[in-house]
Amino acid sequence: YVYQKVEGETLEEYIKGKDPMRYVDFLVDTITNIANLSEALATTIPLHLDTSTDWKWYDNRYNEMKAYISTDEEKNWRQVFEAFIASKKVERTHYAIHNDLHGGNIIVDPSSGDVRGIIDFGDFCMADMHKEIWNTAKIAPELALAVGDALISRGFSLDPEFIKQCATISALFEHRSKQSFQAKFAHLRSLGLV
Repeated sequence: YVYQKVEGETLEEYIKGKDPMRYVDFLVDTITNIANLSEALATTIPLHLDTSTDWKWYDNRYNEMKAYISTDEEKNWRQVFEAFIASKKVERTHYAIHNDLHGGNIIVDPSSGDVRGIIDFGDFCMADMHKEIWNTAKIAPELALAVGDALISRGFSLDPEFIKQCATISALFEHRSKQSFQAKFAHLRSLGLV
């Protein structure tokens, strides 16, 4: 293994108040390059195949979030959540993925925002590529939507509706306070996701 310290700050910190869309091409290229390793790695390195889902975790997070929204919004929230769970149960094509490609694992130059590196490949595995959409939604849901659309245009087998669901649920699940949840819910509504 070769470890190298990457100087800079996380994209998660850098992106606050800035346009996340400048990172679409970088993320699409990174996800594509890792996925293209699938066939080569399958014959040389035994990769863990991640098919597990902790359904109880999803239900618990849903119930925590439910307390943050009004009764009027709950029906819509439940429909989005149930559609996500149904889509999550569909068997999909597996690719090599970073499996934790969110803003905390992308290091950028604090003065320019240029990407300096990606860290934490500890969860690297063969899995449904929608998991990367889930992780990019932690940066910004609109970024996840653009990344998903670009990956589809490159020929990856992704479901456009499931991309929207991943972007929505992931973005909402990141919030631990009623105020931040409601702000994100309003943002998702402005994107037509809820």
